Amino acid sequence: MFHYDTKYNYQTGYTREVNLRRMIDLVREDNVSTYCEIGMNGGHSVAAMLEANPRVTAHVFDTMQFNYSRPIVDILSVHYGSRFHIHMGKSQKTVRAWHKQNSSKCDLIYMDGDHTDAVMHDFKNMQKCASYHHRVVVDDIQMRPGVVMKQFQEMQGMRVIEKYGPFSPNAKENPCMRGARGPICIPWGFAIGEFMESIG
Repeated sequence: MFHYDTKYNYQTGYTREVNLRRMIDLVREDNVSTYCEIGMNGGHSVAAMLEANPRVTAHVFDTMQFNYSRPIVDILSVHYGSRFHIHMGKSQKTVRAWHKQNSSKCDLIYMDGDHTDAVMHDFKNMQKCASYHHRVVVDDIQMRPGVVMKQFQEMQGMRVIEKYGPFSPNAKENPCMRGARGPICIPWGFAIGEFMESIG
């Protein structure tokens, strides 16, 4: 990532341990065979899920906006072969297209893409793609994804089962990120839930 995008401040990628350990527990559950992720960045999360459960196939929806995006896809494709599928473009369109063309359902969903109010489209689209026994993990609930998640709850679109944080920048669960221009220390948290019956 650093080699291809030296000026981007988050070019080392980042996955916090508390988040990764909980997702590994989820992806290893017996009924999980399809993992869906919005927002690939450096590919750390999807690689961890594919390593944690050899039965899992991953569908990743990403804008491919960084100079390192294509090299990362190439590495993941070579290493995981037919278990890794990339859907390039804005998730608001690519998730809908995949859902229309595919009978598969997402057993574990990771939402870490759009950080504006437009993430509501991701909630609604992934709701339609979720399997009966699914779980959805929402990252960065201290930002707009958390605000929209709460709105989606109020619309009775999902139920939050577990909530972690938001943790302060000094919390042991939230170590500072390594950035191109020095450490990045921000509040952070994530939540785990399930979608309710589709609200359209």
